[in-house]
Amino acid sequence: RMNTTGTDFASRWELFRERVRGFMGTPTFDYFVAFIVSLNAAVVGLSVNTSMKDDSSEDQIFHNLEVFFLVVFCVEALFRMIGFGQDFFVGPRFSWNIFDLACISFEICEELIMYIERNGAYSNLNATYLRSMHILRAVRVIRNIRILRLVGEFRTLLVSLRASLRILIW
Repeated sequence: RMNTTGTDFASRWELFRERVRGFMGTPTFDYFVAFIVSLNAAVVGLSVNTSMKDDSSEDQIFHNLEVFFLVVFCVEALFRMIGFGQDFFVGPRFSWNIFDLACISFEICEELIMYIERNGAYSNLNATYLRSMHILRAVRVIRNIRILRLVGEFRTLLVSLRASLRILIW
């Protein structure tokens, strides 16, 4: 009886993985992720612009949006891990997957650092060190490179622009 339950679970798991993989293979999924990445880039830009004006009243709104995007990117990475299985780490897109995981990890680290700063936990930690860790914010902008993977036409456009600039500058 135990063997049937294990087999039943394995077949349900494979069915679930196939559904996730099928969903991820649709243009709708790619366009949704591209939209979220673009929206995140816009929010990061607005956040930086607002922080330069010292308007702290909007800081909480931007922080909540950043956490929302982090959760969405975590769920997306989880879906990709479930759908691709071990190919997530060794398949043809493994470098993008590792890049995404690194970006997500840096953001989680930044959230932990911000939590420590806000709550005064570990007050004996060097405040300068904690502030220097905000360099991780640059990763948010770099993460938007992901959009190149998601929208092939956009990548073609950027490659064409880069090639045109070489000729124009020459």
